[in-house]
Amino acid sequence: MKRLWVILGVLLIGLAVGIGLYLWFPTTPVYTLTQVKKSVLTHDWEAFTRHVDVDVLADSAARDVAAIMQGTMEQKKVSKLLTKTLSALIAIKVRSSLHADLKNWVTGEDPGKKGLLSSLLPRDPKGVTPRLKSVRWRGDAGRARVAIADTVLELELTKHGGMWRVSRVLNVGELYEKSRAKKSP
Repeated sequence: MKRLWVILGVLLIGLAVGIGLYLWFPTTPVYTLTQVKKSVLTHDWEAFTRHVDVDVLADSAARDVAAIMQGTMEQKKVSKLLTKTLSALIAIKVRSSLHADLKNWVTGEDPGKKGLLSSLLPRDPKGVTPRLKSVRWRGDAGRARVAIADTVLELELTKHGGMWRVSRVLNVGELYEKSRAKKSP
């Protein structure tokens, strides 16, 4: 009889832990990144945008690229007014192009189309599996490293309303240099 109670107790504890994990996992950045991967593999733009804040991501990437270009122009001693004007125009172009390229890459509508992402990511995401390399989070902020083919993205995730979303690519400068190296003969 005592043995039955022990077995029953262990089963109940196991069930409680299982239910706890089942309810906890969807509140983690790992779950969000799993859903992003699933949306890329199924070419589901709506699901992708639920887990990736595309507008914020494109804005931050555009600002980062504009800052890189501004630094380059300042090194070449281009006038400050021209540098700021060109940086602003570059940011506008990068933002709109990145948004369109990202949508095209996820949906696979035009895999042959060249764009900002074409030198960094495989042209066709079919058969390409994003691999989660690492995830860290504390409070409402997290970071992750995701490998797609030979490109590693360092992502920032933020939690809003109990849901994690990818909000920024942190290694834009490194990706920019990699893209330039691939385009150079």
